[in-house]
Amino acid sequence: MSSYSFFIKNFPYRCNHLLNTYYHLAKTTDTELTLMISIASSGFIIPYERLHSKGYDKIPKNTKKQIGSFLKRDFIDFFICDKETTSSWHIGEDIIYKGGDFVKNLQPVLNDLKLVSEQHKVDYILRILRNAMAHGSIFTSGAAYIDKIYFFDERKKAVIEVTPDDFHLFLQNWFKYLSELDFGEV
Repeated sequence: MSSYSFFIKNFPYRCNHLLNTYYHLAKTTDTELTLMISIASSGFIIPYERLHSKGYDKIPKNTKKQIGSFLKRDFIDFFICDKETTSSWHIGEDIIYKGGDFVKNLQPVLNDLKLVSEQHKVDYILRILRNAMAHGSIFTSGAAYIDKIYFFDERKKAVIEVTPDDFHLFLQNWFKYLSELDFGEV
């Protein structure tokens, strides 16, 4: 096994390779969401944390500025590529969850989620996703198959709802973004 020369680039590249290699097989066995969450739990969180770490000195100043600009962009402009179709990304804020069956207990609130819009910046949405994954606050709904994923951030009292297909697209765009960052010679 070769070593990682730079975790922000090498590790997500390998995670994306695993996702692309096994996604279609996972779909045939109804385990694609398990694959995506497994990949995202590391391929999203580790680079995200390192990009946000003030002490991580391997990021050139120009790239830090580029990352800062990226985090201030509208989430829908960056992660929702197909403007012709309606996005499945929804958000709810000021959510109080007291435990139990997430979807059942919060159904009235979940029915009233709003589309993620221009006001929702990349950094805000990524933080909700990060916190939900890091704290195991991921829930799903659907009868015969999973049709929605919920990422709940208890600190921000916010929930993101997205379809598995759009979450897959998000992961692909995340890995593409990381692969295009210029870190110079590491």
